[in-house]
Amino acid sequence: MLDHLKKLDIYNVAFELMTHIERCVRRFERYCKYTTGSELRTMCSEILAKTAKLNNYEECERAEFLADLKGKITDLQIKLNVCEELNTFRNYEAWFKSAELATNLLGQCERLHNYFVNRQNQGGGIPQ
Repeated sequence: MLDHLKKLDIYNVAFELMTHIERCVRRFERYCKYTTGSELRTMCSEILAKTAKLNNYEECERAEFLADLKGKITDLQIKLNVCEELNTFRNYEAWFKSAELATNLLGQCERLHNYFVNRQNQGGGIPQ
């Protein structure tokens, strides 16, 4: 059903981040699982849903859409840094992979954003 999304690198990274966070949150202590863990799940879910909707927007709207997505990913990175500071994750490797995936996702988002901003400035469309 969602085979067309699997072709989008940004969606694949967002999906991997979501599944990784789900696995990590299961291992959080009880208090963190229902507070911080719930927030992380919600943030990742929103990011994944937004990446799935990227192709639904006209080219002229994608730069603004991606700017909003960049903000959400940055918020997630801040939350992950707080989690690291409070030792929320069971081990450093689990946190590091989460942070690495979020950084990779932000980089892809920034590259796409820059691409669409440049396309808008040039007045052209995406090559077919």
